[in-house]
Amino acid sequence: MLGSGDIKLMAICVGILGVWDGMLVVFLGALCATAVVLLKSVGFGYVWLRGQEIRLAPYLLAGYGIWMLLAL
Repeated sequence: MLGSGDIKLMAICVGILGVWDGMLVVFLGALCATAVVLLKSVGFGYVWLRGQEIRLAPYLLAGYGIWMLLAL
């Protein structure tokens, strides 16, 4: 589930970076979060994630970092 803060953060990313770059950042962040969720569902040693919700904001930051590396 997405919280209202996640949606606002995604809207700010798209608003500041522009439509295409902002959507790429959101997509890359969602892709990072999906990888962590899949690893969590398999039980691949992520003990620190068990029983916790997965927040989207750190993965949006990771998506922004990947976008910055691709922009070089």
